[in-house]
Amino acid sequence: MLKKSIMTFALLFMAASVQAADFRIGVVDTKAVLSKAPQLKAANDRIKQQFQERQNELVELQKQGEDLKAKAKRDQMTMTGAQRLEIDRQLQALDSQFSLKQKFFQEDIKIATSQEQQKVAQKINEAIQKIAAEDKFDLILAKEVAIHAVPAIDITDKVIAMISNPAG
Repeated sequence: MLKKSIMTFALLFMAASVQAADFRIGVVDTKAVLSKAPQLKAANDRIKQQFQERQNELVELQKQGEDLKAKAKRDQMTMTGAQRLEIDRQLQALDSQFSLKQKFFQEDIKIATSQEQQKVAQKINEAIQKIAAEDKFDLILAKEVAIHAVPAIDITDKVIAMISNPAG
């Protein structure tokens, strides 16, 4: 009885080993793919262009504040109390306006960047799915979660090539 159980266990173990040999696993370095994705660079360029006018407004507001501070410092000995008060109010108004515009600007850039990154991530995911189907992978892991992976199962370069190909 014990001999029969050992023999059954050995046969099951051998069958699992044979089945595991047909199991295809791949890994992809998502950080490397993102850093080399032409879509991400193009998206960043679009965002920069889209927000350039608002960036220029912020720079101009900052310059106005610096000019007003320089004028106040330069003329402090000849200004009346009312003039100093007026400059202080102008500086506070400029500072409030700058802070508010900067806050909205940063929030809008963050939202736009997140949306663009999601589009690029979707394209990368589609490329990985396509490679998995074409090369008949059973499992593809992110390299970041794999403790060890031999270079032979790394499909990072294949993914980069696919997303870099406009027809891809």
